[in-house]
Amino acid sequence: MKSIRLEKISSAPKGKLHISGSKSISNRVLIMSELSDAEADISSFPNLSEADDTQRLIFYLNQIRSCADQQLPLIINAENAGTVMRFLASYLSVQKGSWLLTGSERMQKRPIGILVSALQGLGAHISHSDKTNYPPLHIIGGQLAGGELKMDASVSSQFITSLMMVAPYTQKGLTIRFDEKPVSFSYIEMTRKLMQNFGASVELKDTFVQVKPSEYKIKSIKIEPDWSSASYWYELASLAETSDIFLEGYTNKSVQGDSCVSEIYKELGVHTIFEPDGIRLTSSGKQTSHFIYDLTDAPDLVPAVLTSCAAKKIKASITGVEHLKHKESDRMLSLSNELKKTGAILTEKNKTYHLSFDNNMTISEKLVFETYKDHRMAMCFAPLAIVYDKITIKDKDVVEKSYPAFWDDLKKLNFVRMNS
Repeated sequence: MKSIRLEKISSAPKGKLHISGSKSISNRVLIMSELSDAEADISSFPNLSEADDTQRLIFYLNQIRSCADQQLPLIINAENAGTVMRFLASYLSVQKGSWLLTGSERMQKRPIGILVSALQGLGAHISHSDKTNYPPLHIIGGQLAGGELKMDASVSSQFITSLMMVAPYTQKGLTIRFDEKPVSFSYIEMTRKLMQNFGASVELKDTFVQVKPSEYKIKSIKIEPDWSSASYWYELASLAETSDIFLEGYTNKSVQGDSCVSEIYKELGVHTIFEPDGIRLTSSGKQTSHFIYDLTDAPDLVPAVLTSCAAKKIKASITGVEHLKHKESDRMLSLSNELKKTGAILTEKNKTYHLSFDNNMTISEKLVFETYKDHRMAMCFAPLAIVYDKITIKDKDVVEKSYPAFWDDLKKLNFVRMNS
């Protein structure tokens, strides 16, 4: 694992960045395109995500297509890609053939039993190959009957999205009922909008989703740049004395729930200017004394937001993040461990996480941040160089998962010197 050392050379980051397409949109569009009978290829989707997760999905969709109807199971390794694991679990259930879907050591500790049980209830031949509730999964693909089921929606919105995307190709269609509004509901809403854009009949409410049998009619769409990736540049702008960061291609009309980052950072000192070709981030100098927010619908913003608050010594109280323990790392634990090095204390009470500070703590002049094999940890800690002058981040290549150009883009803003 390679580390990267960052040394501040300026307190005023400035530059223009092009961020590739949303990983969430890209992976959904790829699955829907593959389910259709259209001859669409990736050239139909300009600005497709460059993330490792998306490239891995493209590779395996090509493999699956060429190995249909085989008797011996094709081994598909999702590594640490949650969307690849969860989306393919449903997709392979409707593809003729025998499949073994596995992942990294961490992935094999991330529960998937809720999705497996739901697929079995729809007629899928899917089972756990080792430990109940966890990957690997053995799947024999075929036609799904569809029907109605009830799901626990408190663990992952990706389970619901996975089922929704294959639902048009079931015999009866699909109705999923929830006991309560699902976590990360904005991602389910994104799935609905994309499905409808491709001709599917979808009705989505807080307590249910209904998809009728149909077929996707794929058309070319340009993939929006990724708002989750933009959050680290918002964080940097919030920590800088002054900033002028232009992000190409962003608009105020987005299907991504994380686009709320522009509103959130109003409270953390960032002004967003929507221009014809993108957004400009500048430091406003205005900030709240106590940040309070429900991040249920934007969980991927948590690392940048909490790290911003920690570095700016802003007390915070956030809710809606209990399910982050099931991400690439246990994110709240990872953030607690690392932000502690800056004097920040993260505690939980009654499902609310509180950020406070040890004002008597002496902060090390040689701050080293662990990343826990989690891309968002590496990216959220990098802007701290503008506050603490010199920092080291372990396992720098972990950013390949979602934002391969991250370190190059960091360099373009001319505020740090980097050494590997």
